[in-house]
Amino acid sequence: MPELHSGDAASIFASPVPYPATCRPQAWSTAAAVSVLGSVLGLNPDAQSATIGVSPRPLAGSLSVTGLRLGDANVSIALNHGGEVTAASGAGVLVG
Repeated sequence: MPELHSGDAASIFASPVPYPATCRPQAWSTAAAVSVLGSVLGLNPDAQSATIGVSPRPLAGSLSVTGLRLGDANVSIALNHGGEVTAASGAGVLVG
């Protein structure tokens, strides 16, 4: 994934610009991982109330996710193999 998130320095361009060397199938496959994570966690972000609803699915193992962003807040969630939330930190995590 590193080449997907690199490019020209921000000092060269003030806003995102087309990057002709990107590989669209690679970008799609990388985005799929984010979608799968959202589905496994059952994420339902609500920017108006600054909350993230979490309704996880059972897993084959435990899972710990850090660095989720909701506005200015960092959110971390840990699940056990049964899909139960064992730890949550950050603003507005609603388990349900």
